[in-house]
Order: sequence, then structure tokens, then C-alpha cells
Amino acid sequence: MKTVVTRSENLHDESFNHDDNSSSELKCDDIEFHLSTDEGIKFHRSGNYKDAWNCFVKNAELNDRFAKYWKGYYLWEGHHVSQDKNQAAALFKDAAEDGVEYAQLRYAFALKENGNTEEIANYLTWSDGSAEAQYHMGCMYLQDNPKLAYKYFSLAASQNNARAKKQLEELKESIQEDDEYMT
Repeated sequence: MKTVVTRSENLHDESFNHDDNSSSELKCDDIEFHLSTDEGIKFHRSGNYKDAWNCFVKNAELNDRFAKYWKGYYLWEGHHVSQDKNQAAALFKDAAEDGVEYAQLRYAFALKENGNTEEIANYLTWSDGSAEAQYHMGCMYLQDNPKLAYKYFSLAASQNNARAKKQLEELKESIQEDDEYMT
């Protein structure tokens, strides 16, 4: 059985047994080193998708919620691997339920492809502190509830979301300029 240690962990921790006479001492072959999810993100940003993917896969196996999101992202987009939107959606859901905001948003998008609007709203609401989620909430309500759409576009625009600002301008032009909409 191998012990997994990420590169960022302190290998001088007192929990490691350094006694040469101990039968439970870890040997080099017993330790599997891998890079952290943060290292994987650095690889991704530099365009090194292969190493990024390997980091995300290993850390997702260790139940790292951010690695699950990134593994899902790679599967959804087909970065370095074959696209698998079903597996990606399952990973987004796991990470979303663990509180990863971008996973909540991505899972809502995955649900959108299946047309489950009630569940979409739930996941977008979880992440509605983000301008991107607020923008998409506005889009979702634009046809049926322009007042609510205006509210969400305003929230997103206040965080400098350019698409929300554009939608607000278009919405202002298409509605009567009454105080009820503008407050």
C-alpha cells in the first residue's frame, strides 16, 4: 500500500517514523508523490494540458473538490482527453455540492442542456454571488419576468460583467422607463 504525499505537504512532520529499527518505517517505494491541484492549474494556464490533466485526475481520486471541478472541465471541453459530458456533469455536481462556485455554475449549464429549469435555478442561486451566475439568472428570467431579469443583470453589471451591461441597455430600450423597473 502506497502513501500519497503531495509536493506541498511537509515531509518533516513528526508523524513520520524516522527510527531505522522500526518495521513500520516507510520506504521510498512506499510513497507516491504527486503535484497539487494548484500545480495542475499552473500547468493549465501555461497550456501544458497533459500534466494539468494528470494532476487533476490524481487529486480528484483523493476527493479534492477543486480537482473534481477541473477534471470535469477537461472532460466537458475535451482538453487533452475525449469529451465526456456525462462524466463531467457528475464531477461538476460533486464539486458543486462541496461548495465550488464555478462547479455550481458549470453544473447549471450542464442541466440547461437537459432542460431541467428548476434544478438549474437552484444551482445558479447557489453561485449567484458571481457576476456570471447573475448574468445567466437574468437570461433565464428575461422572457417570463423582465423585472427579475433586470435585477440580476443589474447585479452582474455592478460587478463589471460586460454582457450584463449590454443586456441592461437592450432591456431599457425595450421596456417603458417606469420607476418600477428601474428600482
